[in-house]
Amino acid sequence: WSAEIEVPYYCLELEKALPFWKINAVRESYNLPGGTAEISSIAINGATNIAGKFLRLTTPDVRFNDYFVGADAPAFSGKVADNQFLATGSTLVKNLDKTGKNFKLELELADTDGNPVKTFADVQIPAQASSRVIFAPLALQKQGLYKGRLTLRNPRNNRVLVKHFFDYDAKFVPIKITMIDPHYRNCIFFTQKLDKVRYNIEVKLETEQLDKTKIVSGIRLPGQKTALLQKSCRAETITLFEFPVDGLPDGRLEVIAELLDKEGKIAVKTMDTIRKLPYRKNEVWRGKDMNWHVDGKKFFILASWAGCDVSHVPEFSVIMGFDRPGDWLRFSPLGFGYGKYEKNLKSGNLTPEVLEFFRKRVQDFSQKDNLFAHYWLDEPAGSGVSTETCLAITEIAREEDPYHPVVISTGRGGLISYVECGEINGFHCYPNPEPGKPMSNFMMIVNLMDKAKAFFAESPVKQSITYLHQGFDYANAGSLNSRIPSYEEYRNQDIMALTLGSIGLLHYNMREQLYPELYLGIPELVKEQKLIGEQAIIQPDATVKPEASNKNLRMLGKANEDGSFWLIAANASEDSADIEIRWPVMGNREFTVLSENRSIQPKDGVFKESFTPFQARVFTDAKNLPKLNSVAEINAMIEAEYAKRAKPGNLAWQRWEESVLTVNVSSKNKFNSSNRLNATAWLLTDGVSSGMVDKSPWGYIRSVGTYCDTTPNLLPDWIELEFHKPITAGRVVVYPFEDSLRDYEIQVKKDGVYVTVAAVKDAKGIAQTHTFPPVETNAVRLYVTANNGSNTWLYEIEVFEK
Repeated sequence: WSAEIEVPYYCLELEKALPFWKINAVRESYNLPGGTAEISSIAINGATNIAGKFLRLTTPDVRFNDYFVGADAPAFSGKVADNQFLATGSTLVKNLDKTGKNFKLELELADTDGNPVKTFADVQIPAQASSRVIFAPLALQKQGLYKGRLTLRNPRNNRVLVKHFFDYDAKFVPIKITMIDPHYRNCIFFTQKLDKVRYNIEVKLETEQLDKTKIVSGIRLPGQKTALLQKSCRAETITLFEFPVDGLPDGRLEVIAELLDKEGKIAVKTMDTIRKLPYRKNEVWRGKDMNWHVDGKKFFILASWAGCDVSHVPEFSVIMGFDRPGDWLRFSPLGFGYGKYEKNLKSGNLTPEVLEFFRKRVQDFSQKDNLFAHYWLDEPAGSGVSTETCLAITEIAREEDPYHPVVISTGRGGLISYVECGEINGFHCYPNPEPGKPMSNFMMIVNLMDKAKAFFAESPVKQSITYLHQGFDYANAGSLNSRIPSYEEYRNQDIMALTLGSIGLLHYNMREQLYPELYLGIPELVKEQKLIGEQAIIQPDATVKPEASNKNLRMLGKANEDGSFWLIAANASEDSADIEIRWPVMGNREFTVLSENRSIQPKDGVFKESFTPFQARVFTDAKNLPKLNSVAEINAMIEAEYAKRAKPGNLAWQRWEESVLTVNVSSKNKFNSSNRLNATAWLLTDGVSSGMVDKSPWGYIRSVGTYCDTTPNLLPDWIELEFHKPITAGRVVVYPFEDSLRDYEIQVKKDGVYVTVAAVKDAKGIAQTHTFPPVETNAVRLYVTANNGSNTWLYEIEVFEK
C-alpha cells in the first residue's frame, strides 16, 4: 500500500529556516500471534522519536521566512444590540521574523446550517514583535454552536500562513457573573480568612437600554427564593457586588443576578455557585499570585513520584502514595491501578460503574490527613484518554473533594489541550541527552513554556506548572542514542523552568541505583531546590525587574521582607554569552553565587557574568545559608563513582549504551519493558557486578542492572559483545546472579565465525574468570548450554587483554 500525506507549512510553527528536513514513518503492531508486538520504522536502526536517525528529505524551494509567524486561536466577547448578538473576536499575532511584516486576517463563523458571516482585518507588525488584532463585530442572528475559522495570509500572494479551526458557543445572555472572591474553585476556605464575597456583574446592553434596567443580586441557599443577602442598583456595564462572609452558612450557596425591566419584571437572570467550606487540616488552595497554600501557609511544591530511597529524601515536600512512612504530604494515586477500566477510559465509555469506581477512590483518599492532591493521570494524550474523558473524572474529584487539587502530567502535546483537567501540571518534554554532548538542547522547554505562559496570560483557566525532568535513562526504555542526563543538565533545566514560569518541581526519578547522577546527585539537588523554592520562588516578585544586555537571559528577581534579594538567571540559548546584568536592588552589596563557592561585588547594581549554553545561576545576599556542596564538588563525586566502575583494563566497560560496544542477546531481558530486543542488555557492561536484586513484580526498578533471559528452560542462550573497534581479548570474567550458570562457552569471532576459547562445566563462583591466548576480534560471546535453574541470569561481563 502507499500513503500520500499533506503537511501544510503553516502548521509547523517555524521560527527559523531549516537547512534540511527529516522524516520517519513508524508501524506499531500489538497483539500479534504468540502475544508479541512490533514497533518498526524506516529510520536508521528502526529508531523512533530520535530525529537524528530520521531519513533526510530535500527541502522544498519555499521562502520559509513568510511562515515565521504565529496567531492564537481567537477569543470572543459579545453584547446584545438591535435583537442581534454581536460577537467581537480578537487574536494575538506574533511576527517571529527579523523584518517587519504586513498580514491579512479573516475571521469566519458558520451556523449549523453552514451560513457564514465574515470579518477582515489588516495589521502591520514590527520585527519580532506581537500585536493583538481586534476584529469588527460579527452579527449573529441566532444562538447556538458555530464552526469558526481564523486565517492569516500574506497580502502579497494571498498564501495561507496560519489557520485555526474552532467551535464557538454563542449564548445570548446579556448578564454575566464574574467571581473575584472566592477566586479558586469558587470555594471559601477557612484559612483564606476571606472577609467578603466579591463579584462583578457585567451587562451587555446598549446605553439607552441600560438606563431602563435595574440589577438585583444576592446569595441564597440552593433552591430557595429568599436571599440570605441581597442588593439592588441601577444597571451599569460592570457593577461590583460585595457581601460579608461572616454569617454565611457552610455548604453550597447560589449567587443570583436578575435584570429587571422598567416595569420591575425579571427580563433575564443568571446564577453561579460557591461553597463555604468548614476547616479541614491541611486544606490546600491556590492564591491569586499562583502560589499554593497548605493550612493558609505558602507552600513550595517539591514533589517526587516513582523511585526508591533517594527519591524520598526529607527535603521533598510531597511524595506519591501512602505506604512509605514519613512526614511528607502525599499525592493520592487516583489514576494508577484502575486496571480493568483502562479500555473504558480510552474509548470514552464512562459507564455508571466506571464513574462510581473513581468516585469511591476519591472519597477514600480524601480521608487521609496527609493528602496534598489527587494525582489523576500521567500523559493522558499518550494514553489515549481524551480531554472530555479526563475532565469527567477531574470534575468528580473536584465535586467529592474540594479541599485538594487535581494533578496531571502532560508531555509536549498536552500542555494546553488538557488545561481544564487539573490545577497542577507536571509538564515534561524530555529533551534527548545525546551521548558525547556535554549539555542537552533545552530550546524545546523554552519554546513550549513560553507558549504556555502566553496562553495563560489570556486564558481565564489557570494551571500551575510543576516542571518534571527526565530522571531516568531513555536507553533503558528502548531509545537509541540516549543516556542518563548529567547533574548539571538536571540542575540547569530545573532552574531554567522556574525562570520560565514553573511554580514548583516534580521529580520522576527511576532506577536511581543504576546511576550516580541520581543516587548521589538528586539528594544534593533537592537540598538546593528546597532552599530556592522556599526563600525565593514563593516570595513576592521584586517591584523593580532585573535587566540584562542579552534577551536570552531569563531572570526572576525577588526582594524579600528580611531585606535580602534573590536573582535566578538562566541562559535560554544554545550559545555561550558574556552578559551584563543590571538590577538596582543589588546596589553595592556583595552576594553569593549559590553552589559555586564564590561571590560577586556589583557596582551600582551592575555586574557581568559568563554563561555557557543553557547554564543557570542563582545569586543571593541572604545570610545564614545552609552548607551546600558546589556543582564542581558534586560532579567530582559522580566521576569518582564512575572511576570505581571502570576497572583498569576492562575493554567492555561503557558509561552509556553504545559508547564502546553493542550488546546483542538471544532473547529480551526480563526487565526490558520496551519492544527493542536488546534494550537494557547493555547494563551487563556498566561496571556493576553485584548488588540488591528485587525479584517481585516491578522489583527491577529498585534493583541494580541485570540480564535475565525470557526463554526459561529453553537453551542455548547467548549474549554477544560486539565492539565498535577491534580489540585483543585474552581474559573474560562472568558474574552470574545466584549461580544461574552451569555449562557455557566463551567464544570470540574470527573471520566472521565464532570460535570457542574456553568451555566451562559445573561453573561455580561469584566472579568466574577465564583466561586464553590473546585473540584479536571485534566480538565476544557467552554461549550458555545449561543452567542451575530455568534462566540465564547475570550481573556483568568483563573483557581484558590479559
